[in-house]
Amino acid sequence: MSVEFVRGGTTIELQNPTRENKIAVEKLGAGNRSAGGTRYWYTKGITLYSLHLHWNELRDSEKRDLQDFFDITTDGPRLGFTYRDHRGYTWTAYFQDPRIDFSEVADEPRGVAGTFPSGGVVYPTTDRYHGVWEVDVILEVSTIPTTTEEPQ
Repeated sequence: MSVEFVRGGTTIELQNPTRENKIAVEKLGAGNRSAGGTRYWYTKGITLYSLHLHWNELRDSEKRDLQDFFDITTDGPRLGFTYRDHRGYTWTAYFQDPRIDFSEVADEPRGVAGTFPSGGVVYPTTDRYHGVWEVDVILEVSTIPTTTEEPQ
């Protein structure tokens, strides 16, 4: 299973985001209190939907693809695109933030603490990186996902 980002003739495919993803709904309105203390709230504003995606193990090639799609294809948050999730739903989307921040993930500890026969100490290392990236992306999305295929 994978997800896709599509604009024009450009399509990138990434592994599924991790499971902590969520959709947020923000209903804009205006409110206040009268002199007598009665609360009034007007909900004539728009409703914004945002899709929060998190990847904790993007490979180098996926990172480059996502960064190029963001920088070149959509010009950051300026141009819209189609996001297809792992269930086959498609969303009209825009990147919500003006940049994408990637963090390189360190290797698991390697080696076992102990001593060399000569008396030197060996410590496990965790400071090596291996081309795996963590990133959070927030998309402003259409209100209702559409699909042309049956969700799986």
